[in-house]
Amino acid sequence: MINHCKTLFQNMKKFLYITFTLLALSACKNTSTSDKQEKEGITILQDSIKTLTSSNFENVVTDDPNPELAAIVKDALQKVDSLYKGEENWLYTYFSQDSIAKTTIKAGKFFNNQPYVVVHIDDRIIESLVEVYKIEKNRTFRKKLSYIQDFTYAVHDSVFDANGDGINDFNIDWWTTGAFGSSIIYIYLFDPKTEKFSTAYEFDNATFYPKEKIIRGVEAGFGGISGLYKMKWVGDKSDKAEDIEYIYPDYTTKGKTFIRTKTPSEYPERKEGELLKKVPEEYRDQKDWFLRYQERGGLPFLELILKDRK
Repeated sequence: MINHCKTLFQNMKKFLYITFTLLALSACKNTSTSDKQEKEGITILQDSIKTLTSSNFENVVTDDPNPELAAIVKDALQKVDSLYKGEENWLYTYFSQDSIAKTTIKAGKFFNNQPYVVVHIDDRIIESLVEVYKIEKNRTFRKKLSYIQDFTYAVHDSVFDANGDGINDFNIDWWTTGAFGSSIIYIYLFDPKTEKFSTAYEFDNATFYPKEKIIRGVEAGFGGISGLYKMKWVGDKSDKAEDIEYIYPDYTTKGKTFIRTKTPSEYPERKEGELLKKVPEEYRDQKDWFLRYQERGGLPFLELILKDRK
């Protein structure tokens, strides 16, 4: 009996020894993996995209951002890695220590019910950079979109369904200064199957009505020359924007009546479209901006445009 108990005790010692040894090895392995991950930091990948910028009001391809902005982006993504815990509409804003750049980070399940992060850097002097990353496993961030603005215009970004297909899209807009004073809006439609963004759709002074699949806005330019416009998203994927109508001041009544046309024009003749006694109610959100010529001395360049038309 004593020998049996002794043997049982020795076997138990061996079992406990082996168990504790395995646990210790596992703990060392986990610590080693954790230390390795911490040492290696985050991984930043990039799909086959190019950074876009705005030059003379048109999208063009440019080189990658300057090293300073790239360093700020990496720092921002490291903050996401350590601070973001999966909250919806998470927001974090800070100023970089080595520059005057203001960085705003937004994270959440913005696209395809998957976690994404938007990094918006504004250095307040020369450039603004906006980039979109998908948050993947193993501390990996995959760049999906990049936009840089070379001037000091106020650049904004937002996530919403622009074309009414039930899928969130990405918006970047900025204001021009001077006589035009227009809002330039870029819409990047998101494809959930490829997890890629479209090339930019550009609109001036636009408001989006997803339930109608409609865009209403005011053309860029001087008040009185620039008209109201309405466009509609069409196609199987609602990925094409088609003109529906334009509305301009009727110069024969000094802009007290209006002319609706199918194509853009400058001071169209009545025979070119339909005469309207007032601005249609559907343009109530754009009406004040459109009618600003009434407070600014009437219809600009009218005589010159009519003279050139002859």
